[in-house]
Order: sequence, then structure tokens, then C-alpha cells
Amino acid sequence: MAGTTVGLVVIGQTPRDDLTREFARLWNDAFTIVEEGALNGLDAAEIAGLEPRRGETDLITLLADGRSVYVAHDRLAPYVQSAIDRVCRAGADIVIVGCTGRFAELRANVPVVQPFDVLEHAVAPILPPGKTLLLVVPTEGQAGEAAERWRGRGYRPEPILVASPFADHAALLRDLDDAAKRVDGIVFDCFGFGAEFLESTPGRRGKPVFIARALIARLLCGIFPMPASAVRT
Repeated sequence: MAGTTVGLVVIGQTPRDDLTREFARLWNDAFTIVEEGALNGLDAAEIAGLEPRRGETDLITLLADGRSVYVAHDRLAPYVQSAIDRVCRAGADIVIVGCTGRFAELRANVPVVQPFDVLEHAVAPILPPGKTLLLVVPTEGQAGEAAERWRGRGYRPEPILVASPFADHAALLRDLDDAAKRVDGIVFDCFGFGAEFLESTPGRRGKPVFIARALIARLLCGIFPMPASAVRT
């Protein structure tokens, strides 16, 4: 499709230059990117009202001023839908939801890509059920939920490392170096982690590393015709 416009919907606020720069690099500027944030236009009190309560799954995301905040997954869904509506009105041909936590009942008149679906379908042909996965998740609150999802698909998620994608990664890389030696594959179950972990993940020793952002970038290159010279790996 000539002149494809990708709608990037993040669960925080825009602009997210880290995401748009990475996708533009991976696509070699072959697609137009329009971005919207689920928290765009909300004031401090409204954002505080979305803080997770006891028993709610939490998500971590960035505000426009660079601060990270925690929001409740389920209560964020209507705001994600509104952001999808906005990128569709801006002319998006396909929408990427920038979160590996799955949102039910999202609607659009164009395809909506949810990263966990991409992760699941990427892992399945490479690693059969029963294999061990090292999961990297961004919050303690998501560890149990992520483990349950992957167990439901027949995998053994152990160990689980918790690290914010917006903090220094030195400690995470040290933990990965040791833990990766004891598993069959590594899954970054958070959209905040970028393609740089494909090169920097130590201890992988030829083991597959699954990163949602990198997988989605390559998926779109396969869906929409584009010159082979435009695809960067």
C-alpha cells in the first residue's frame, strides 16, 4: 500500500520520540507515523484518578514531561479507545497499541495490532509448549498476570525479571546474563523495551529473544509492500 500511515497509540502521553525514532529507523522512513497517547489532554488529577487500586493490574508509562506513572489496566481501556479513534481520524491505515497488556473489545475501521498477540504467535513456531521462558516485565504487579498468560499457552515462565523500561538497564543486563543461561528463550513482555536488546542481551548463547517492538516493525514490512532497500535490520 503506497503512502501507508501507521497510527501509534501509547498508553501514556505523546510525543514519544524514542518510539517514533526507532520505528522510523527500522522502516527507513517508509511509513508515515501518527501518534496519540491515551493520557493526552488529561490533567494531573485525572491521571492520579487512574492510579491502580488494590487488586488491579498496573501498567507503567511515560508522561510528556518524562515522568513515569502507574495506571490501572482495565480502567485505562476507554482512553486507549479514544486515542485509537483519534489516529483513525488522522488517516491511519493500521493501528499499533503500544502495550503488551491485552485490551479487549478495541474497535476501529482499520486493523488494530496488539503486541501480545504478535509475541504469542512469534514464540509458538520457535519454542514448543513445555519450554522455559525468561520473562522481563516492567512492574511487580504484572509478573503474576504475565506468568499466567504464558502458562496458559503451555510454557514454563521462570524466572521472571522485573525492571522498568524507563530506568537504567545496567542491573537488568547483569541479571539477564545469569538467568538467560538456564532457559530456552527470552521474552520482553513490555512494549517499553526496544530493539537494542536484541544486540545487548548477554548470556543468550544462540537462544531466541522476542521483543514486541522489533517483531511488529518486521510484521508491518511483510504486510505492506515496500522497497526491499527500505527495510533495515
